[in-house]
Amino acid sequence: MNMYVSKKKNFAAAEVAVNPFHETAFDTPEARLEASRLPNQRRQELVETLLVRYPRFKLGFEHVRVTHMPVKGGSPRKGGVACLLGDTRAGKSSIIKAYMADHPPYIGEDGECFPCVYVAATASTTTSTLADAFYEGTAARAMAPGVNVRTRTINVVNRLMAHRTQVAFIDDVQYMLVGRSKSEIVRFTSFVRTLVDAKQFAVQLVGEEQPIVDWMKQFPELSGRGYRRQALRPFDRTADGQIDFQILMSDVDDRLPFLLPSELGHDVVAAELYDYCDGFLGRVMELLRECCWATIGNGDTKITFGTLRDKCREMAWKDNQPDYFGANFMQRYASAQQ
Repeated sequence: MNMYVSKKKNFAAAEVAVNPFHETAFDTPEARLEASRLPNQRRQELVETLLVRYPRFKLGFEHVRVTHMPVKGGSPRKGGVACLLGDTRAGKSSIIKAYMADHPPYIGEDGECFPCVYVAATASTTTSTLADAFYEGTAARAMAPGVNVRTRTINVVNRLMAHRTQVAFIDDVQYMLVGRSKSEIVRFTSFVRTLVDAKQFAVQLVGEEQPIVDWMKQFPELSGRGYRRQALRPFDRTADGQIDFQILMSDVDDRLPFLLPSELGHDVVAAELYDYCDGFLGRVMELLRECCWATIGNGDTKITFGTLRDKCREMAWKDNQPDYFGANFMQRYASAQQ
């Protein structure tokens, strides 16, 4: 889906952000009825772009905001490195995407501007291909083969400066650190240090906590450059953690484009969803997306427990996984209704 819409300004054409996320709750029967009557393609989009700004989301979002703009109403940070940390599926990338949607590319008086540029590492990424990803992230072709890493790095800095980048995001940094040779880690470290030392934009690293923390300890030349970090924890089994998860599930349910609520915030239902995902938001949201697509396709008025059961079986990720939303769940749910 196109995240941006162009509007004319007096000085030049500029890209103005339109919220690409679905955040509006269908909190009345009339609103639910209207949502349920939307074309299936639109309902699918609402599911795929659903966003709830729950407390842990806000914590990470504020961390990124301070990385970018340390003073509200002030100027963008020049230099410095920050880390948004957490286990896989903790919701880190969703925070980054939501932040970037608030700062989209635009056309300024002297050309294209990219306030935020995002790249993500994979198991096969090298420092050289990561540099190329920054070029692609600013709507350019990758650099010519044969250019050495040092030159590629300098070219990246110059390109980001030319396009007025204010924050450079590198996601899944753990892939650049775990199982890599010492020489490759040194090259990556030098790459990040060069970005930071340019003192033209902030560098926001995103990834799993322990590999990045250990890396920072080994390279004080990075941690000594305005280093700050924020860790996002999965929902835990404390009373507060369970309540927070239940509230979030209720908020998600309020935004689903179905005629009836799916009872995701019911204490027994939320507890079952928690047990399935072990508190990892990304995992439960992927399950719910699959359930929503099936619900839309079946023409159901809400996500049924049968759909939840079937999708939990289909998307099993644990050894000897319990039969979630099966007979035992139905007994607990029936007892809670009495």
